[in-house]
Amino acid sequence: MDLLEELKNLSAKLNQAGIDYALCGGLALAIYARPRATLDINMMVDSGEHLVLDLLKIDMSSHAVTMRLKMVNQLRRTCLSLADSSAGKKIQKQFSANKSVQRTSHALGR
Repeated sequence: MDLLEELKNLSAKLNQAGIDYALCGGLALAIYARPRATLDINMMVDSGEHLVLDLLKIDMSSHAVTMRLKMVNQLRRTCLSLADSSAGKKIQKQFSANKSVQRTSHALGR
């Protein structure tokens, strides 16, 4: 499932349960300001009346967590590979003043 589909499902469950929440982090920045790569959904949730993890039924089994970590690692390797490609190097050169490009370059040790 992709991140936006996850966000739709999460929002629907929180709305259905009447739980107040606010989107924050990279997705909020992408929606309200400018796009930014992110791998997660950050929300502030009013959990005073509800146990959010129970509501969402998040699978925290060892197998599920291991599978999520493997997917994140695979995505990380793919992103680094793309950043290290000729297209990535061209973008780095063309947009060298861009803060996101600078952070990526720093992370790659350039």
